[in-house]
Amino acid sequence: MNRRKFIKRTFWGLTGIGVFSGWYAWQIEPFWLEFVKVKMPIKNLPNDLVGKH
Repeated sequence: MNRRKFIKRTFWGLTGIGVFSGWYAWQIEPFWLEFVKVKMPIKNLPNDLVGKH
């Protein structure tokens, strides 16, 4: 493999990895997001703050 072929393959390989990573982060990973509400009691919390979000 000569230098020009190596550079071209490296360029297209990195471009492909970048496109795939962007597509994955845009189309797949956002749907894994999960919101969970967990009650976390706090000792000595002032009564004015009890039940606030």
